[in-house]
Amino acid sequence: MILFLPYSPDPSYLPRRKETIEWLQSHVEELTSRGWRIVECPCEGDDDYENGFRSLWGEDDLIILEHDVVPTLDALLALADCGRDLCAQAYQFYFRSNDAPGEMLGFNMCRVVLPGGAQGYVPDGADQADFVGFGMTKIARHFQVNNRLDLPAGRWGDLDSRFCEWVRGRGFTWHVHWPYVKHNQMTEG
Repeated sequence: MILFLPYSPDPSYLPRRKETIEWLQSHVEELTSRGWRIVECPCEGDDDYENGFRSLWGEDDLIILEHDVVPTLDALLALADCGRDLCAQAYQFYFRSNDAPGEMLGFNMCRVVLPGGAQGYVPDGADQADFVGFGMTKIARHFQVNNRLDLPAGRWGDLDSRFCEWVRGRGFTWHVHWPYVKHNQMTEG
């Protein structure tokens, strides 16, 4: 199992990363004793995240843990132990409310394609999704080996969306794990 940790080394992101870093430091021994390989990926350039992701393709089961998502050990192990090829841990993404200044609205990062092509958020507890945020996801080696990664190039910020579209184009969906894990997202404005 590879635990891939893309993160921004920019000091302004440290408040978002602090809790994830502390969690990892307190669990690194346990994870490595299970044979996990931890691969940190400082993302200073626009291509670093995607290049890191591509460089690991086909090596082993891959769990992506982004710098502002705080796992629980149970949730991380559940992803690792799940027999499905594509898994996503539910977490919320927050938007400022247009109706109530200062109020934040949380939506899970898992979406489905509705009739007519529009996307809708899956309800809490849903088992499947077409699109997920990469915050905490697993891509089984079996899937990687059987699917050559011919993903079109793009910006680092849309890697998860491009990958999900690529997956969906091959007829696959994501298995969603619950409950939510913490997302230390900062929202401007």
